[in-house]
Amino acid sequence: MLVEDDVLVRLLAAEALIDGGFDVAEASDAPEALRLLDGREFDLMVTDVGLPGMTGAELAVRARTDRPALKVLFTTGYGPEDGVPSDLPTLRKPYAADALAATVRSLLASPSH
Repeated sequence: MLVEDDVLVRLLAAEALIDGGFDVAEASDAPEALRLLDGREFDLMVTDVGLPGMTGAELAVRARTDRPALKVLFTTGYGPEDGVPSDLPTLRKPYAADALAATVRSLLASPSH
């Protein structure tokens, strides 16, 4: 699942992931992501940290309450002082499309994160 409120960033990230061979469900905010999580199983959630209304970190906590095995990759243009969890993988913006796909591939191949 890809959660990104910036339409252009979401479009480019989804395209990079699809080109990398991944199935992608897109959400523009945390409530939409939570609705998607209700109806489907996901191996990984790629989420922007700076979402409106609920941060990506808050979303990850809520999502992993019911799905503790869900892997999470944060994307952000900010640093740890801005709420980026230091214990979970983070990809700094701007990132290259191939870096996103490679990071996702690596996370999915790892037994845990």
